[in-house]
Amino acid sequence: MGYDFRTNYIFIIGDSGWGRTGFPRHAVAWKDGCGEGDPLYDACFQIDSDGRPDDNQATKALLPANLLFGPLSKNLYRFCLFKRGTCDPVPNDERMRRQLGKSFLGERRFTSPRFLSLLKQEFDFDSWDDDKELDNATKTISLSDLLTQYSVFAGWGYGLPQESENEYFAAILQVLLRRPAKNPRKLVSINLYECRPTASPSDFVLQLLAQFHKKGVKRRVDKSLGDVTFVEPYQTSVLFKHRKFVALVRSVGKRPFSTLEMAKAIEKYFVATSS
Repeated sequence: MGYDFRTNYIFIIGDSGWGRTGFPRHAVAWKDGCGEGDPLYDACFQIDSDGRPDDNQATKALLPANLLFGPLSKNLYRFCLFKRGTCDPVPNDERMRRQLGKSFLGERRFTSPRFLSLLKQEFDFDSWDDDKELDNATKTISLSDLLTQYSVFAGWGYGLPQESENEYFAAILQVLLRRPAKNPRKLVSINLYECRPTASPSDFVLQLLAQFHKKGVKRRVDKSLGDVTFVEPYQTSVLFKHRKFVALVRSVGKRPFSTLEMAKAIEKYFVATSS
């Protein structure tokens, strides 16, 4: 559904209370034709179903489960969620079935010209450094090398990294860091990508930006970190590209914290790998 809207008061999973936010788009599990008269399931947040969703003085929490999307004239999903902007079903642009099995963040590609145009405008896509002079004579990136060479990763536990490749990427690396190793309060998801010559790192960064459901991601002007860099508030997520490499570092645990220093270490690793 979308595109580009502000919400009434909702209680987002992982947050400490009710609040308003904005979504460039939002995806749910939707039955039948994914239209106004069809029921949906949304595990991302609770809505306020007391008939006054723009007032948080009194709330009636409801987790949308088999709830009709509905018109704005009825106390259903859209009425409770939507404050202003455009929040319409867009099944022709967005509808898909989730595939079972292993996957990686960014594997799903957004193709809606309208949505991609909104993203390019919001993030000033035309000002990004182009990818015409990519160095193809670099070593392949390795998570084991990264995690053992830089002190910012010392003391973090992690499971078996996932490594793969496909027609677009020479390397797709994923790992989840945890601290402490048992009963961790801090978790960090690291996703690294090495683009093949036939793929555009800039286009892929735009695809990753499309994965952020909440608004609030901003471009960070920092010559010491990437050719182009984006951060969430308090640097809990950092997304950047360096030549043909793309990195996304996210704090995903119960205790959010800045991942900026980890991102800088990854940038140093990309530079060393490219030299």
